[in-house]
Amino acid sequence: ELSQVDLSNAEMLVLPGGLGGVEALWADDRVSTLIQEAAGKGVWLAALCAAPILLGRWGLLDGRKATSYPTRHSQLGKAEVLPEARAVSDGKFVTGHACGSAFDFGLKLVEVLRGEEAARAVNDVIYYRR
Repeated sequence: ELSQVDLSNAEMLVLPGGLGGVEALWADDRVSTLIQEAAGKGVWLAALCAAPILLGRWGLLDGRKATSYPTRHSQLGKAEVLPEARAVSDGKFVTGHACGSAFDFGLKLVEVLRGEEAARAVNDVIYYRR
């Protein structure tokens, strides 16, 4: 339940992709309030696939580098879209290209939260190579 989310100890909120889920999040004013409150408190916000359009809708990506599912690039507001990037971090925001970029996105989340060395260690364990 969204009303139970406590941002006082939150490091990051991750918005999942998938158009049906994103449409449901888009239609819920409580989600908008929560995400904007998190952004105001400096909580990391991450979004994959179609979900970056939510951050674009609320103007949170304006002036930032970002990516999303290719057919959604025009919905990223005033972001600098990096169409070929698999995962992008800019400020306290991480965006991911598509579900096929899940490893890149996940490793970027580890990197921004725990550093490049931690991301390399995870990568070594999962044997991900692009």
